[in-house]
Amino acid sequence: MQPYEPFLNWIDHQKEHMIRLVTSWSEINSHSFNQEGVQQMLQALKKQFSRLEGEIQECSLLPVDHIDDNGCHISHPLGKALRITKRRDAKIKLLFSGHMDTVYTKDSPFQKTQRRDENTLIGPGVTDMKGGLCILLTALEAFEKSPYASEIGWEVLITADEEIGSPGSKALLEESAKRHHLGFVFEPSFPDGAMVSERAGSLNMTLIVRGKAAHSGRDFNKGRSAIFAVAPLLVELEALNSKDLIVNVGSLHSGHSSNVVPDLAIAKINLRAYEKDQMQAAKQKIDTLVKRFGEKEGIQMELHESSNRVPKKVDAPTEKILGYLTECAHALGHTLEKRASGGVSDGNILAANGLAIIDAIGAIGGEIHSPREYLLLDSLPQRAKLITLFLMKIANAEFSIASKTKPTPIAL
Repeated sequence: MQPYEPFLNWIDHQKEHMIRLVTSWSEINSHSFNQEGVQQMLQALKKQFSRLEGEIQECSLLPVDHIDDNGCHISHPLGKALRITKRRDAKIKLLFSGHMDTVYTKDSPFQKTQRRDENTLIGPGVTDMKGGLCILLTALEAFEKSPYASEIGWEVLITADEEIGSPGSKALLEESAKRHHLGFVFEPSFPDGAMVSERAGSLNMTLIVRGKAAHSGRDFNKGRSAIFAVAPLLVELEALNSKDLIVNVGSLHSGHSSNVVPDLAIAKINLRAYEKDQMQAAKQKIDTLVKRFGEKEGIQMELHESSNRVPKKVDAPTEKILGYLTECAHALGHTLEKRASGGVSDGNILAANGLAIIDAIGAIGGEIHSPREYLLLDSLPQRAKLITLFLMKIANAEFSIASKTKPTPIAL
């Protein structure tokens, strides 16, 4: 540990700066569809990450197809991703993945941070994942100060649409996965500090049901209710749930007046499972149900698929790498556990393209995606030190991270 201590000690002195940085970033509303806010966040990140003296690029994302409340397909523009690269020709190539967008809309009342106590900061995105981005930045700053930095080439890829399934960033992630030996995903840890091992897969779907409008008193029998058509189908979907499979109907939008037979219903459906075969089988069952209930006279049903992220497994090479990281945690005086998560991330995409992943190495906190989201401030320097030590040991040839697949030449 002795040769590494000066750089780890430097991180300890950065805690207050890290807290100020997370606070300022959190109070920038960067909801996935708030282009202005995402652009503001991107510029704030560029300013801070420029200290690493890497090559900085803004990457445009294709618009995302979205179904509105009228059942119409609309194209929604997305913000830009941010890529920083350094030493592309180094023998060891690492990818650091994060996202700048949050789930909190521009008109959400949850816009400001507050201290609950000395070690707890509450605020939008403090843990998911602006705290994680701060950890990433600080770890790389410390590593770049060390004499070991020349051994590792790295790429930071910060997406702008992860919270909506990374539809615009998926191609960037797939390309980056193939250029590197190992990836780090700075999603939040569990509230007790455990990392994520396996992740479930996730499939988002939108069901559009069309019927025929009519006056509910004078012409009720001439109408075809979209609500009555979809209701028994939703009951069937609920019955698909088990300990291995989640089918959630997250929203149902239909109708506007009690005296009108509704001619449109739109349901948002999320499917999750830990096995790819389970997801495929469940999707086939849902397709069959939609076809059956859509055969009712006067009713049309359309099922549209989006954001399909396959389950992320942990194989033997990845387990070995996680073991190295656990050694580093022990050397720093704390434990590091890991467990499966039903949540998905860009790690699903990276792993599906052959990259070994250290997942959820970001901030420790909880109640994410809620107005109670909190960050444990001590986790900022703790996690940064863990990553920095791990990087120095890799660069110093204490750990071998042989890739499962040979990285392709850098092409940006």
